[in-house]
Amino acid sequence: MSDAEFQIQALGDVRLADHATGALPAWLWAADGARILWANPVGAKVFGAANGAELAKRSFGPADPHRRQVARLGHSLNANGAVRLERLRGFGAAPGILATCGCARIDPPDGSHGILMTTLNATGRGMPLAERLLRLGQGLPRPAAAFTSDGLLLATNEAARALPGLHDLTEAGLEAARGEALAQGRAAAGVAIGRVVLQRIGHGADRA
Repeated sequence: MSDAEFQIQALGDVRLADHATGALPAWLWAADGARILWANPVGAKVFGAANGAELAKRSFGPADPHRRQVARLGHSLNANGAVRLERLRGFGAAPGILATCGCARIDPPDGSHGILMTTLNATGRGMPLAERLLRLGQGLPRPAAAFTSDGLLLATNEAARALPGLHDLTEAGLEAARGEALAQGRAAAGVAIGRVVLQRIGHGADRA
């Protein structure tokens, strides 16, 4: 599976999808800390990347402090996926301040082992939801559009801008699929432009 396709598959995992639109950084690290397999837009920005797909192309050397801390966690986290709070250096915290991170071992869609990390006290300018959704879509290799939970369009990636009927899910004939996706997490339907998949991401006010 390519890195770009992995970004799509990752959104099918509720443990990642719930963080996809979050205002706090989230990353799925390889267990050895050498790569970040997936990140939400805020997490990608912490490492100077536009989106998770761009960040996934980067590797972290053996001396990198982030890699060393993640690798240590890879040997100590419970295999059942229980979340553990850790105090770590970097990961979006202000200089001289330790980041409080929720850490859990999970098995991502490609069958490998990874560590899901979320920072609870990251600093920096907040990113509006519309920008988070735009950056999330830009990292996907297929046409992608992001809608509010009410079905109104918020953002599209370049590949989706030429597609008709994407302004409102109800007008596109996808009202039933929208309801199914919100309730079940995922729905598929056929429309004039072809087969589409609706994936619920985020939660609360950030749900889309």
